[in-house]
Amino acid sequence: MPDDSAASKTGLYEPLLPPAFEVSDSNTGAYALLTAVIMIVVAGLAICVKLQMTASTFRKLRLDDVALISALIFGLGYTIAICRAVRYGLGSVAPELTSMQVRVLSQHYYASNILLYLSLAASKCSVALLVIAFKPPRWITFTLYSTLAITILWAIAATCVVALQCEPNRWALGPSSNDICIHQFESQIALRTIDIVIDVVLSVLPAIMMAGVQVSTVKRLIVAFMFAIRLATPVFTAYAIASLDDFYRATVADRSKKLVAPSIWNSVAVNVSLITACLPSIKRFLTDWAAGVANAGLVEPYELQSSVDRSRTGQTYGNRSFARFQTRSNDMLKSDRAAGVSFSDYASGGKDDQDRGADDGDSKKGLTDGIMKTIDYHIEYDKVRRRRDGSTSSEVKESSDEGNHEIQHVH
Repeated sequence: MPDDSAASKTGLYEPLLPPAFEVSDSNTGAYALLTAVIMIVVAGLAICVKLQMTASTFRKLRLDDVALISALIFGLGYTIAICRAVRYGLGSVAPELTSMQVRVLSQHYYASNILLYLSLAASKCSVALLVIAFKPPRWITFTLYSTLAITILWAIAATCVVALQCEPNRWALGPSSNDICIHQFESQIALRTIDIVIDVVLSVLPAIMMAGVQVSTVKRLIVAFMFAIRLATPVFTAYAIASLDDFYRATVADRSKKLVAPSIWNSVAVNVSLITACLPSIKRFLTDWAAGVANAGLVEPYELQSSVDRSRTGQTYGNRSFARFQTRSNDMLKSDRAAGVSFSDYASGGKDDQDRGADDGDSKKGLTDGIMKTIDYHIEYDKVRRRRDGSTSSEVKESSDEGNHEIQHVH
């Protein structure tokens, strides 16, 4: 075993530091931190894609984009507040926390509650403004503007309720010896119920609007589905309300430990609200991305199979052409033999030419050379054409009349 002291002097060994947020029975705050960070990264990527597509299409940002950017800023502030609260004891048991940690934890959780409602309200405004930009029928436009106004009033009311729920020290973890709080859980139920109703309205109105658009049923359903995905936000909001019940029923000393579940579900709800606000605008990007992923897995086998198919097709076609050529050649030879004509007759110009004198040798030689050079000939239908370079040409035509074959030499 090497000496640790000697290795540390040479710089070859460095002991590992303990994890920054270790999960244990007495501290589970790392779960809230991990969820908040992952979700805000995914939401940020979706918003960046949406803004890039809007800028490339309209060359400017619209009102729904401004609202979405505001929602992202508030959501980022919420994530930072949760991470800071985890650092100061969110998820830990109260006996392990100092009074300073409890005070700072309460301040960061207090800020996260305010930023949560501001981010949710801004994302709802973004969806409403996006649907209004489609120029729907008048009654839908009026309903959307009414929903927009209700959302703004709801955000103001939620901010005031959360900010003033306890006094005089704004103790966000619940009532203490120095603070008096309103009925926190009942107020959260009222605020979250309005939150759910607004999300349902913003999911249903686009589907009603698309019912009157003159497009194919498939496209109508796809657009309606992109807006209807927002119904996932109320589901996570319901889980957050259920977890808040356990939080407010716990004693003040145990509330820092019980904050993990509400923080996780609130992080998921606020970021899903941001992501679903982007989906209708990035539908084309998602379609292209899905097609690219599918092609990445199929293109190589498809290209290989196509190459094999093409080679097999070319080979089969070549074999069939050669077989057809060979069959026709054999048929021609058989017909010539039946008529008493052999290949030597082609080469010598016929039996009568063999009795000519030596003076015709040159002409026979020329005729023979001309015919012998036409081996590379082209077959078209049942005619054989022989070509050669020069001023004179020679071709052989085969005419068939009721089984009688006749060879004509054309000079």
